[in-house]
Amino acid sequence: MKIVVDNAALELQSTIDSIVRSPRGWKNWSCLCVQTHSFMGNNDSEALMYEISLAVESYLAHFTSTAYFCDFDGLYIFSLDTDDSVLGELGDYIQNYAEKNDVYGVGYKIFNAEADYQALQESVHRGRCVQIPKYEDHDTHSYDLKMHSTDDAFDFFDIKTVHSSGDATMHDGEASHYQPKVLLVEDDDTASCMVRHCLVQDVQYCVSAQTGQEALSVYQDMSPDIVLLDIGLPDISGLKVLDRILEVNPQAHIVMLSAHTDMGVIMDALNKGAHSFIPKPFKKQILLDHIRSIDVAAHAVVS
Repeated sequence: MKIVVDNAALELQSTIDSIVRSPRGWKNWSCLCVQTHSFMGNNDSEALMYEISLAVESYLAHFTSTAYFCDFDGLYIFSLDTDDSVLGELGDYIQNYAEKNDVYGVGYKIFNAEADYQALQESVHRGRCVQIPKYEDHDTHSYDLKMHSTDDAFDFFDIKTVHSSGDATMHDGEASHYQPKVLLVEDDDTASCMVRHCLVQDVQYCVSAQTGQEALSVYQDMSPDIVLLDIGLPDISGLKVLDRILEVNPQAHIVMLSAHTDMGVIMDALNKGAHSFIPKPFKKQILLDHIRSIDVAAHAVVS
């Protein structure tokens, strides 16, 4: 859990830029957006924000998360593999805490970073968040929610679920005809074995490499459809391997694997051109979801 206060607005904008450039790379990320303009003029605003920061740390202590406290322009919390119910409880807590301290009109909205990236970008650019009654469902995929500004006119506009560009729709049974060739770059034998076991029914074959140099050599010989690339390699950084593969093939599908969950590392990999990032340890289904999302895109190209 990381909380950003200094230069939060600039770092937030950098994160948004990364999401817009590569929505697929932010698969399984959610953003809780909380409006905080109502704190303006409150003599205890700093104390309120401090207490809210403690609540954020408490609710998300066991998740890979980064919170941007942008003064009165909003609080934006990005969290990986976090159920909307958890973020909704946090949003409700912040609302209730604010009301107990005579601050009203604090609203929040939960965005899916991959699917709702355009709406999220719009929210950040406006410097406003949404007002949602506590009793409403937070599932943005089932409801067309309303977002309003804090201007005097309270102008409204619809937010609808937006899917990332480039998604291809496949017919029933079509995915089973396409199985990618995978290069797994992982220096830990146990982890390598587990990943290969997870993929055995979903890929044509999986070749392993334990170092960055070996990976570069195998990549040239193999021309894999997908590369699963660990960042912490014994000879050179996985980020450097990422750079070199993309120099050879700018369209390469590379999924980063790492126990390093610092937002800066994740953004660096995605900004360089990685398809997505999976933090360790991960569940089999998460890995398969990433692989299959690339399958669809790759199959659509060769059809």
